[in-house]
Amino acid sequence: MIVVTDRLLHVFAKNEAVELDVSGPKPRLTISPLASLDEPDSLKRLSKMISDLLPPVDLTELLLEINAHTGFADEFFSMLVKPVPELMICPSASAPC
Repeated sequence: MIVVTDRLLHVFAKNEAVELDVSGPKPRLTISPLASLDEPDSLKRLSKMISDLLPPVDLTELLLEINAHTGFADEFFSMLVKPVPELMICPSASAPC
């Protein structure tokens, strides 16, 4: 662990956006937020073109469809009901089912 920490300190010393403080009992990592860049007009046009090609999709339907293919909802658990029924995905999407 000490070797890894020393390597990280060396790498982070070169990066002003990242600070690793190992002075306390637990190491503390601070990452400064990145400044946003202006989007070029070409990127805005491309984004609009792609958006126009995609149909509008209900988030809840999308989550249910992805769950049907991947079973990701099996990884969720509920203190009240085990396993989590598929219908409990809908409230987590903040949309009515």
